Amino acid sequence: MAHGANSSSTGITRTCNADPTYSQKWTWSGWVKRSGISSEQGIFSNERTDNHVNSRFKLRFIASDKITWECKDSGGSDDSSLVTNAVFRDTSGWCHICFVYDTDNGTAAGSLGTFAGGSSVSATVVATSDSAVTYTNNAGSGGTLPGGVSMSTGGVFSGTETGSTETTTYTFEITPTDAESQVGAAREFTMTISHGATGGAQFN
Repeated sequence: MAHGANSSSTGITRTCNADPTYSQKWTWSGWVKRSGISSEQGIFSNERTDNHVNSRFKLRFIASDKITWECKDSGGSDDSSLVTNAVFRDTSGWCHICFVYDTDNGTAAGSLGTFAGGSSVSATVVATSDSAVTYTNNAGSGGTLPGGVSMSTGGVFSGTETGSTETTTYTFEITPTDAESQVGAAREFTMTISHGATGGAQFN
């Protein structure tokens, strides 16, 4: 479906069918030409007819001239979001954009490693954004860290493990938030504390 090259303020709409996969895997591709810079300009979006504010996604230029993507659930929380590092300030030429959304291509729980019981723990998580990122351990989700181990707001895990008596894998969820208060999608991580044979090779 094509949109007229000379149109600047109109758009096209389509009602999605009941296919349960349409919101999980799709591609948007097109040529765009910016009419101005330093302002928000929509590229592609979708919303539910009964919930315009929350259940939606948006692909758009923002005032910093970067492209951003955000997908919100029915409660208004981000399911996923990103901001490009590149800026787009050419108002004289056309730019081809291809955006692929595939929920089946997500990364599974990330392992932060295996540490010997009673040893020093050191690990770091990293999320990317166009501004500084801080991290929150969602303790309320039921996830826990090994005893004696803590995480800083900079995503650094440190401490000397205490309390475990057998090999245990701890699962917890981390949420990144950037300096513009944009909350990214939470991700599950694991950390294993090992007890067992001595003298063997193991990561510490």
